[in-house]
Amino acid sequence: MTDGLLLLDKNYKLTMLNKAAEDSFYKPEDIINSKGSHSDVRYYDKDGNELNINDLPGRRMLKGEKVNGFFVTVKMPDNTVYYSINGRPIYSEEGEIDYAVLCMRDISEKVKYEQDMLTQKEMLEAILDNMQETLMVFDKNDKYLIVNKKGRERINNVTLNTIDDSSKFAETCYINGNIIPIEYRPVHSIKAGETIKEIILTYKLDGEQHYSNIGGTPIFDKDNNFMYGIISGRDITDFIHNQQALQESQEKLFKAEQEKREALENAMKMKDEFLSMISHELRTPLNVIITAIQAINYICYKELSDSGKKYIGMISQNNFRQLRLVNNLLDITRANAGSIKISKKNIDIVFLTKAIIDSVYSYASNKGITINFTSSFNNKIIAIDDEKYERILLDLLSNAIKFTTSGKFVVVNLCSIQESICIEVKDNEIGIPANKMDIIFERFGQVDSSLSRQAEGTGIGLSLVKKFV
Repeated sequence: MTDGLLLLDKNYKLTMLNKAAEDSFYKPEDIINSKGSHSDVRYYDKDGNELNINDLPGRRMLKGEKVNGFFVTVKMPDNTVYYSINGRPIYSEEGEIDYAVLCMRDISEKVKYEQDMLTQKEMLEAILDNMQETLMVFDKNDKYLIVNKKGRERINNVTLNTIDDSSKFAETCYINGNIIPIEYRPVHSIKAGETIKEIILTYKLDGEQHYSNIGGTPIFDKDNNFMYGIISGRDITDFIHNQQALQESQEKLFKAEQEKREALENAMKMKDEFLSMISHELRTPLNVIITAIQAINYICYKELSDSGKKYIGMISQNNFRQLRLVNNLLDITRANAGSIKISKKNIDIVFLTKAIIDSVYSYASNKGITINFTSSFNNKIIAIDDEKYERILLDLLSNAIKFTTSGKFVVVNLCSIQESICIEVKDNEIGIPANKMDIIFERFGQVDSSLSRQAEGTGIGLSLVKKFV
């Protein structure tokens, strides 16, 4: 038996309860215990009012009252349960009440389901009433089931019961001013099974002309019979008025945009010139530092302590890093100005590629990274600007090594595709999302620009690669 069954004597003592009742309650005897020893258990009626011990069904039945469908909420320390209780007193031959029998049904799932449904209904109503679009739903009997807040506002809160009511409150026209016959208005078209998309209608309300963008769709049952119609609309009156105003001032706006574009082009030109000047100014002291470090290494390197040698190495490494950044900035500004010159030579592309890879091999090895080079041919003489090619490959290798962790590898593959030579540099790390592929080749573009990103960089290298290519 899934329902709980309890039998109480006239002294409020349990004389019998089945397993369902025993499993249901926190402590079953406390329901009818006159002392109410467990103060941490609370009982509430259907309206949320707390019940004292004398209001509980067992007490009431032992006073001669019959209980049918009594709803009670039991809040225990670890759970809340809802019950529907039925019961009646049992009389002796002398007509005195000897017992009360209670049947309890756990309706927690039903109550929680109803609460969830109520919450969802309230949430749906809140969503509908906060929409900026008009939304109306009608059934097969032409009765409106839903008209949201925006819909009510659009018709000055006129009560709409059927679709015929909506046809009467205002005369509806196409945007060209032609009146739409009632049978061709959106609600009737939807009921006829048509789907409405992006129809602009106009109507006059309180002496003002309004414009709406209307859409709608029918909903059918499994037998393809019409069940409901949904119609939505957005007030585009302001948009239409703005379009008309924009059309009148088109020439003026075009001229203003042209002036803005010229000003922006001049600003970009000045910015590139400024970057070029700054880069030149920065390169001079960097070259002086390089010369000084080379002199120290040549003249007194052996006299330096291990700590001094370490710091000299760090200075040299970071100086070269800054010099490379400055050179990249210079090349970017030259490329933008169209002053990059290509000087081609006939060179073995396989030999040149391997030599460039060898130049960074020790750097990669120090990071625990292996560079694997493969080529579909042993040698290939092509006309190429070796300096630009070296810059391109070094930038690609640097980027791959930067994002590769120790113990993994970078693959460089040289192959021929039709009449072109293809160079591939591939790592086995985080990869680039498809929606970020264009960003990485933009100046200062980075997939992860946060301060906590995995690897540092300015986002210039790949932009320069794209310009060289």
